[in-house]
Amino acid sequence: MRNNNLRASAYWLRHSYAQNLLEAGVSIYGIKEMMGHKNIESTRKYLSIHIKLMREVIIDEPL
Repeated sequence: MRNNNLRASAYWLRHSYAQNLLEAGVSIYGIKEMMGHKNIESTRKYLSIHIKLMREVIIDEPL
């Protein structure tokens, strides 16, 4: 990332990972397990940006 002048943090990488899992159709509970969180609220913080997609994945609500 440094070679390409991209700035990132551990949070940014974890957020991207969680967001990509959500977009791939993984449930928030599956993401929670993959990220090693004990509390679902910790996982939710990483996914707060894509609310419509979260609703579709969690409760099968079409976009």
